[in-house]
Amino acid sequence: MSEKTIVTVTCDVCGCEIWSGDPESKDKPRRLDFLVWFDTEQDEGKGVKPYLSRASMNLCGKCADEGIRIHAIGAMGYNDYRIKAVGR
Repeated sequence: MSEKTIVTVTCDVCGCEIWSGDPESKDKPRRLDFLVWFDTEQDEGKGVKPYLSRASMNLCGKCADEGIRIHAIGAMGYNDYRIKAVGR
């Protein structure tokens, strides 16, 4: 009997579980592209004036519906995402 692999998909902003199941399932959510304000440059992670770029990520319904800006800090694809109210 072979072991069954289970994958859990979490929200890249708040970390809540979005989905859990077979990684080959057609129901598995796809990563989507969102416009994100980056607060660091992507080579070394040094702070820079915020700039707008696309990031492929998973968002739960609550974070997607917030209608506020997503900010990223990190470098080379290892980013931490958070939500900031507009104007901050």
